[in-house]
Amino acid sequence: MGWRYRSRGGWADSPPYVVESERMRQAEKARARLLKKKGADIQPVVLDGHAIARTWWGKAWNENLERYADFENRLPRGRSYVRNGSVLDLRIAATAITAIVAGSRPKPYDVTIKIKPLARKVEQALMAKSRAALDSMQSLLSASFPPN
Repeated sequence: MGWRYRSRGGWADSPPYVVESERMRQAEKARARLLKKKGADIQPVVLDGHAIARTWWGKAWNENLERYADFENRLPRGRSYVRNGSVLDLRIAATAITAIVAGSRPKPYDVTIKIKPLARKVEQALMAKSRAALDSMQSLLSASFPPN
């Protein structure tokens, strides 16, 4: 079970609903506190418009991620967090993605996604198969992949 909080009528298992404008205000306050604490060393996710991913690679990553969604509400909630400015810091490295998120908890929390590197033999086999399946670098750059 998730965390519990004190409400007017006693204890509750989930936080009360907060409208998007209030979430945006809370995220901005949390970002200001984090900036004061960590200085300019934060990398918030700021959208220019409504789209979360613009490149074909980003869109493919999101589509692939949706295939593995284990809980129905996680990805939509994550999208809303990105859109309302609640992702206060995002770092993408070769073996991990880390973030600081201002969610429904009173304080921002850390999120880590670990990415296990491919074994060298598996990587080489994948590269060989990809080279054989792609007609050219131009087809790769234009996201024209064969169905398999």
